[in-house]
Amino acid sequence: MSYLYQLIKLQNLDHTIAEDKNKLGKILHAKQDPSELVELRNAVDTLRQKIQKLKTRLKDEELELGSVSDKLNQNQQKMYSGKVKNPKTLQDLELESESLGRRQTVLEDQMLETMTVLETDELQYDEQHAALTAQEEAWRQTHADLENQQRDVALRLNEYLSERTKQTAKIEANLLKEYEHLLKSKKGLAVCPVSYEMCQGCRVTVNNAVIRAIDHGEIVNCPNCQRILYLPHP
Repeated sequence: MSYLYQLIKLQNLDHTIAEDKNKLGKILHAKQDPSELVELRNAVDTLRQKIQKLKTRLKDEELELGSVSDKLNQNQQKMYSGKVKNPKTLQDLELESESLGRRQTVLEDQMLETMTVLETDELQYDEQHAALTAQEEAWRQTHADLENQQRDVALRLNEYLSERTKQTAKIEANLLKEYEHLLKSKKGLAVCPVSYEMCQGCRVTVNNAVIRAIDHGEIVNCPNCQRILYLPHP
């Protein structure tokens, strides 16, 4: 078979390889976690951390409220037991009890606010976590499909690349080098048909001498774009 035929066959193979490489790139891009899923994960994690802080705060407030209440009860027991006779001591106990009472009220209000926020956030967390679980499951299935597609394309691509190695071995080295250069510089179209006496790569008319040379099996370049020309079969 002529080198020209082998070049056409190689170019067709290169087009197929380029298409599969493009498919593989799109699959790899598609395998990245969707932005919506990442955002939901972050939102759920942020809410989880907030809930944990609220629970810690509520526990601290409960402990402090318990301590204040115990101290207030102790003071009241001393004040009303009749055992404390000193007016100054009674006055100090009364002042401290008033302060403890105010702190007790503040803590109770804080706890109520914390519990309200905590309850709201826990409800929101349950909703978002359920949505995240559903999205994660759907994404696992999609990701598995993409993995299968990637494997199939990669296997097919390896076969084409192996076939390309065999194909390039059939072409003379200098001609192959010229083809590779044209393939890059001419956007994937190194070997181009002549139709209606016109190069279909650059749309410039070629003369009869060029057409006869091609018809005789010679390697001929387009005088205008330098692509390697061939005559398509009728």
